[in-house]
Amino acid sequence: MKQLITFFVLACLISWLIWRPLYQHVFAWQGLPVLPYQHALGGLGPCLAAFLLTAFLNAGVRILLPSILRFLHFNGSISC
Repeated sequence: MKQLITFFVLACLISWLIWRPLYQHVFAWQGLPVLPYQHALGGLGPCLAAFLLTAFLNAGVRILLPSILRFLHFNGSISC
């Protein structure tokens, strides 16, 4: 249960930190840059939270990352 709560808190925190410049006019913040498609980048918060929790809680990332890179390399998405 603790891991689930940590995931939700981390996912919301990452997403809202990315979305913060989009709401600067509401909270009277000035000077934060707004990137194109920043609203879509904020949607990656849950994915980043899951990846970070997997990395810190067990060795699953050591198995996952090489397989992703191998998949991308063999399918021609990455040209090395």
